[in-house]
Amino acid sequence: MKNEEITIYWWNMGTKTLDFAGTINDYLINKNITYKKIKHGFKFKISLSGCVVNFQSLNSFDNASVDAIKIFLLLLGDKSLFRVSGRQYKINYN
Repeated sequence: MKNEEITIYWWNMGTKTLDFAGTINDYLINKNITYKKIKHGFKFKISLSGCVVNFQSLNSFDNASVDAIKIFLLLLGDKSLFRVSGRQYKINYN
């Protein structure tokens, strides 16, 4: 699933703007989200300005990477729309 196509939009001053279109792996690299395999899952290190969030998941890489991206978008605080594998996740909608 590292090569699964994703699309992420966010709202800038009320206007929907394309933030990213590409693969999950490209997004993780682009946003400096690192991961490593642990005994029963994956551990992600999500860096934001001034803080680091460590996320550990016992799920498969597919589910864990989607969760890590959702956490990253949630922490940014902006309204965003994340599409992957025919699913759509609305983050920070009121």
